[in-house]
Amino acid sequence: MQAAIDGLGVVLGGVVLAEGDLAARRLVSPFALALPLELFPRLVEGPVHPAPRNTVLPNWLFSSLRAHDNDLSSTQHLPLRLGKRVMPSINDGGCLCGEIRFRTTAEPVRITVCHCTFCQRLTGSAYLVEPIFRREHVSFRGKMPNTYQHRSDGSGKRVIVNFCGRCGTTVCLDLERFPDIVGLCSGTFDDPNWFERDKDNCRHIFIRSAQRGVVLPTGVKLFAEHALKLDGTPNEPVVLSHALTLSSGGYPGRIEG
Repeated sequence: MQAAIDGLGVVLGGVVLAEGDLAARRLVSPFALALPLELFPRLVEGPVHPAPRNTVLPNWLFSSLRAHDNDLSSTQHLPLRLGKRVMPSINDGGCLCGEIRFRTTAEPVRITVCHCTFCQRLTGSAYLVEPIFRREHVSFRGKMPNTYQHRSDGSGKRVIVNFCGRCGTTVCLDLERFPDIVGLCSGTFDDPNWFERDKDNCRHIFIRSAQRGVVLPTGVKLFAEHALKLDGTPNEPVVLSHALTLSSGGYPGRIEG
C-alpha cells in the first residue's frame, strides 16, 4: 500500500529537492525523508523547494511522517541544509521481539568497532560495531531492559549490558567510565546502515585481540587497546596504508595484504 501526499518538502539522500525533480517524482528510496513544509524554516537555510504535488511515498514513510508531524521537537535536531548531503538524524531501532524500542535524535559522536574478547562474547561474533551517542539523544520506550553488570578487566569500571528479557537481544551498553554516553549495538537499528563509518568518525579498538580473518581497514585509526589511557590521555593509533587481513589472531601478527 502507498500513500499520496502533497504540500511536502522532500529530502532524498539528505538533499532538498526542487519541484519537478525526477527523483522526487519517483520517490521510492528507503533513504528518503519527507517533512511538512511548515517545518522547513526551522531546518534549512535559504528558500524552501516544495516537492511536486501528489508525490507518491511508501506507506512506511507516510507513517513516519505523521509521527514527525505530531512531535515537532523530534525534528529539531535534523541537520538539514539546502543542497548539502547529510544523514537523517532521527532513527529508530529495537530488539528482535519488539518489546524494547529506541530512537536517536542526532548523529553518533563516533563509531567504535571493538575487537575485545568481552565484545566477542557479547555479540557471539568477531567484533561489536558500536555507534556512540550522547545520552540526551537516545530515548527508549516499551519494556525496561534487563541488565547484566560486567567489570572491565582493563579499567576496573562497570560495563552494563542492557538486553531484552524476552528475546535476549543486547540493545546497548552503559559505561561507568563514560557516564554521559550510550553505546548502541548497530544491528538493532531498523536501518543499520544509516550512519557513516569513515576515517573521520570511526575507530577500531583492541585490535591486539582481533580474530583471525578480520580485515583491518585502510585510513582508519586502529588502537591496540582502548583509544584512551586510564588517565584520559590518548593512545597512539596505527593507520594502515592498505587494508590487511589477519591470518592469525591479533595485530600485529601474521597478515595477508
